[in-house]
Amino acid sequence: MAEQSWDLPDVRRLLLPWLLRWDVHTGVWLKSPFPHGAPVVELVGDRATGKSALLHWAREQHHTRLPTVHVDLEASRWFTSPDERARAALDTPHSSPVTHLLFRIEYGLTDSRVTQGRKHTLTFSRLPLMLGLLRALTTEDAGEDRPPDQLSEAAAALEGVMRAADAAGPEDPERARSVVAAWAEVAVAVLTGALAPPGFAQVIAAARETLTYWSARGKPDPALDWWAGRLPGVDSPTRKLLGLVDDFRSREPGGRGRVEEHLMAALLADIAANYGWVDRIRCHPPLLLLDNLDEALRERWLDPYVRQYAALGADTRTRRVMRPVTLVTSRGDGAREGIVPAACPRDSLGETETGQWTRPDRVPPRQWLTRLGIPAATWDDAKEMLREAGHGATTERLTRMTRLGAGRTGPMLLLARAGAGEEALAHRSGPGAPSVAARILELLLPDPAVRSAALPAAPALDWPAACAAGVPLRHQPTNGPTARALMRPYANGTVWPRGRGSALPVVRDPALRAVLLHVLREQGDGTRWRQVHERLERHYAARTGGGEGTGPGEGTGPGSGGGEAEMLRLHHAMALGKWNSEALPALHRRFGERRYARWLLDLQLLAAAPAPYEGYPESWSAEECAYCADDGQAGLHREMASLLLSLWRLAAPPARTPAPGAEELAMYVTEPLQVLGRAAVPAAGMSNPLAEAADTWSGELSQGRQPPFLSVPGGGGDG
Repeated sequence: MAEQSWDLPDVRRLLLPWLLRWDVHTGVWLKSPFPHGAPVVELVGDRATGKSALLHWAREQHHTRLPTVHVDLEASRWFTSPDERARAALDTPHSSPVTHLLFRIEYGLTDSRVTQGRKHTLTFSRLPLMLGLLRALTTEDAGEDRPPDQLSEAAAALEGVMRAADAAGPEDPERARSVVAAWAEVAVAVLTGALAPPGFAQVIAAARETLTYWSARGKPDPALDWWAGRLPGVDSPTRKLLGLVDDFRSREPGGRGRVEEHLMAALLADIAANYGWVDRIRCHPPLLLLDNLDEALRERWLDPYVRQYAALGADTRTRRVMRPVTLVTSRGDGAREGIVPAACPRDSLGETETGQWTRPDRVPPRQWLTRLGIPAATWDDAKEMLREAGHGATTERLTRMTRLGAGRTGPMLLLARAGAGEEALAHRSGPGAPSVAARILELLLPDPAVRSAALPAAPALDWPAACAAGVPLRHQPTNGPTARALMRPYANGTVWPRGRGSALPVVRDPALRAVLLHVLREQGDGTRWRQVHERLERHYAARTGGGEGTGPGEGTGPGSGGGEAEMLRLHHAMALGKWNSEALPALHRRFGERRYARWLLDLQLLAAAPAPYEGYPESWSAEECAYCADDGQAGLHREMASLLLSLWRLAAPPARTPAPGAEELAMYVTEPLQVLGRAAVPAAGMSNPLAEAADTWSGELSQGRQPPFLSVPGGGGDG
């Protein structure tokens, strides 16, 4: 997996050594411009662009040399969920996604198996004290008719002792020690195993140690003293802690968030407490790697974490504390304004003329977070991928990789290894192995349920049609993760030409849509392919008012309002092989309406249809349609057939890009458009869109542009 981070060499070779003050390859210590700790670094990029691979590489390189924790936030049910209701259910009276994450970080750093270097293990006291109290003092409401269980009784006894204590400690130290011991024993017995993540027993043990030390009246404990100094008020330390527990239980807005921010400060203080002034000189900082941060966790975890990260050490005289190096990845547009390209990380973090990083108190909190964008892989990157895979970097292969990869490292690497030929999506590494298309789909849509629901949605040109095609109810637009995964803006900035109405593909990303269509085609012997498109065809036929079996001109006369729905139906009729019997006659009829810019849009909508399961037709029937007899110009039908069939083949994502001035472009695109342009009768004072398209489309096609994204003179009006 680490090989997919090949296009982030600056991050691996320059940024990480700079942050850690150490080159893992050479073992050389490096001088850092951040004597008080580097800012938190967030890597922003699309899915399958190498973010996760980079974090896996960082863990593999460093986990034996310094305390390291790596958490995939998307892969665990503890931290987040794409479903809003499931995400809300993660908050319980005794835990939240943030407390789960804090525990996972603490457990990972404590359990880190460092075999080299000077700092082998880290210990924690402040954070486990509160995590233990939150989890084992807060019990679910069992109802008045149920007797309290063993943990409830032990928790109530401990809470009573803590509330009765004064600043010096409990009134009865002997009883307090026995209550603490009984509570800890019951908590471990009841809450470990299936009810708690691994390592929870250590949290309870650390909390027990602190509370036992506290129970010896008059002996201050560093962890408890830290909490007492941090929390306002004149209450005893234990009452302050119980106040935090009450705030966490409450449903007041911001109450739980304030507690979580205190817990983040405790985590950072615990880490810093492991490094004295000698350790800060001789040891490297621990490494926190958090993968796949979503927007919900950004607001709830990252923003307050950065605030506490910036404030760390403000209460010390020297302000020199050990901050963990924190790398976070998130999905987003790495080229968006305000995000620094990851290709030049040292410049983005760089030293300022004022040397502000030597005075962390003068650094604004927002500057403690640096966002680095992972740019899309380029044409030159595709060349390098093909070279490494042992294939020649031809224009056809490069075009295919950029179309189907859409700048994503993972898919482009898979295509390069498959040779990036016309059948690259179908390539398999061996008998029984998944196709390249299936492997790309696993990268882009890792949730199997979303992948399954996305397949019938892929051909649909709007959500009602997708539902008719068989998308399960729970995945429909407003209440499921499929919409969020698929309804994303086009990666290349293009707009579906009929987007002014209801026709806007459910799958907004052209590359993802092409891969989904290929996987749908792979299923069975074509039965699933035909079933989905027949459902879509019937759906749009009903919208024309003609129902099943509507002919190419029925229900679509002037003023009927069914013209757009008819063309959407014919888009799917093309995918069923009905191009000659239905799509072409309809195109001929609409040519007679003299709305030529709109006709070019309709032509592209039909040409953008997926190929039938049996493949593109080799030829077309020369039989005249009903409209040929009406206008007496059968030659137009032949030119339309030649044009539609040629554009249909050129619209396929794996299609070869014709060379500029190629004979096939002149014969099958330019000449038919010229003939149709001469036959057109534009309205008085209007330009001839067909003649203009004859001048421009060949050049656009030779540059790799495909239907339905060819320019339309007049913008699709009635010209």
